[in-house]
Amino acid sequence: VPFMNYWPTYDSMTGSQSRWYFYWRGEVRGQRYPDTDLSYIFLYVYELINGIGWKEPLEGYHMMVDVWMAYRERNRKLTSHILEWLTDFALVHQLPISLHDVFKHAPNELSGDLLEMEMMYRFGTEPLDIPFALLMRLSDVDVSKSKFYIEGGELSMKEYVPKVFALVDAYLAKQQGLRL
Repeated sequence: VPFMNYWPTYDSMTGSQSRWYFYWRGEVRGQRYPDTDLSYIFLYVYELINGIGWKEPLEGYHMMVDVWMAYRERNRKLTSHILEWLTDFALVHQLPISLHDVFKHAPNELSGDLLEMEMMYRFGTEPLDIPFALLMRLSDVDVSKSKFYIEGGELSMKEYVPKVFALVDAYLAKQQGLRL
């Protein structure tokens, strides 16, 4: 049953939308993920954020990750919202979650504070561990348009560019006591 609402609530649904939502929610809780509109997914995530459907916060967190993983390809707008919600949820509930484990699922979707948090974490790793996708976020140059990249160098760049950064960082640390 189609449902498009910027701030979905139970009150904003018709009877048939409510019936579909509660059926769909049961399916999702059973780890079956039928196609549905983004507004239904948002309402479900709102429930999880507010403690509905889980006993321990870590369980709610994993339920949010599961629904995200199941629907992110079908609903591209989901990722930008859920990254912030997952981060806030983990911080509010003081969960033993490494946020970069969440961020690795969508390095190109990170922006603002979330991108900064991930970069701060990554630049603190030793040896330096920054994936190619994140390194490219630091550059104004789109290397994917370079002749080398296009003509077969993509895999080499994805493998070696992060290694070069790690070597430069290690060299600076050893020689000057500084890190990138």
